[in-house]
Amino acid sequence: MKTNSLTRDFIAIDTNVFEGLLNPQKNTEDHIGALLTVLALSGIRLLVDGENGRIVKEYRNRLARFFDRQSGSGEVAHQNHLEVLRYWFRLESHREVGVSHGDALMNAIKTIIDSGSATDRTFAYVAINENRILVTNDRKDFIDLGNRQEQRRQKLLRLARQQKKKQVGILTSQEAINVA
Repeated sequence: MKTNSLTRDFIAIDTNVFEGLLNPQKNTEDHIGALLTVLALSGIRLLVDGENGRIVKEYRNRLARFFDRQSGSGEVAHQNHLEVLRYWFRLESHREVGVSHGDALMNAIKTIIDSGSATDRTFAYVAINENRILVTNDRKDFIDLGNRQEQRRQKLLRLARQQKKKQVGILTSQEAINVA
């Protein structure tokens, strides 16, 4: 089995990364396809929230059109991309994580990701709580505070350190493929 340098078991991946796989402007040189393939070949599983299911619901709502063969509107240009997406969205490729929406970790995340959606906060929660990497291309809600100085990412990583979580990382897909 092929290994990677990001993780040996689980990872959180924001929906926008999967959407970017099918967007040539965002998936430059097919780096997202390469990242998702390397992780899949390594047997990495996807962290999702089990109790409330916000992450899985968002995946279904925003990515269902890519799998819709009956309507003829399926947008997957490459069969390889469809196979990679199928790997990531099989239930056995998921690890469910309980999320407590009122605990100290979530309350701290809410102060950092104050304008983002509840699902954005859930992505941050599962990554930090499980001491794992979050791959996201959402610079506004996870990386920057509108100033391109990565202050939001720094605050989330500081929170992880305060929680004694030393393996947490928040990477863009381009940063992640450079590490993988």
